[in-house]
Amino acid sequence: QSGQYTLGMQVSRPVASPVSLLADISSLVYTDEKAVGLSSASTHILAGGISYAPSHAVSIAPLVGYRWDDQGSLRDHGPHYALTAQMRDLFLDGYRLGADLHLQEDRLDPRTLENHGARATVQRTFEGRTRDSLDLAVVRTRREFYAPSDTLRGVDSRTENLLAFANLLDYDLSRSLLASLYVSIYTRGLQRDTRSVGSLPAPGAFGSAIDEFRLETFLQTTYGEGMGGIGGFLKLFYGERTESHEAR
Repeated sequence: QSGQYTLGMQVSRPVASPVSLLADISSLVYTDEKAVGLSSASTHILAGGISYAPSHAVSIAPLVGYRWDDQGSLRDHGPHYALTAQMRDLFLDGYRLGADLHLQEDRLDPRTLENHGARATVQRTFEGRTRDSLDLAVVRTRREFYAPSDTLRGVDSRTENLLAFANLLDYDLSRSLLASLYVSIYTRGLQRDTRSVGSLPAPGAFGSAIDEFRLETFLQTTYGEGMGGIGGFLKLFYGERTESHEAR
């Protein structure tokens, strides 16, 4: 029998416009009575900070707190840092801008956990249905946990980096004919290493790295005569994917 229980709560109290006080509580408990090895784990975070929102389109919220982690019989704890920022529907010279940022780091000696990400979007509409949009996203995560071992306390570290880019251009050729060009690029890098804790050697394990690249693009023409009229589209698609593995 296994179970997972989560609790999340955030409390906000305005103090002086545009500043508010924030309190954030989150908890995760996992149990598995039939598991071999790790049968229970839990995470608890208590943090506080402020939220600064000078307008409906922009906000930023730094938080500082403490995190407690239990992995079986091993217990770690340490400071927790987080920062979130948002920009929504900001118009500048005809362009519609948007952005999201989140940074989180937990320093649980001897482990360090990271969860960072950023995304930016740019859109512009020209005459008719002609429009252009760009989307860029970057993500970095670092997860560390104790490697299974009967006698040694090794730390298994996994770091993942993602980059995604997409561009969609719609061009109005005529009242009934629309051309669209789409290009998407995605890269992913995953590294895994096992290191020792303190003066003890790490468990015998090889490190590894995975690199992935994806390219997708299409050219599409759409024809439509309006409500009840003749319509159709022609689409040419190209996709490419490569992946490499390396043992270290």
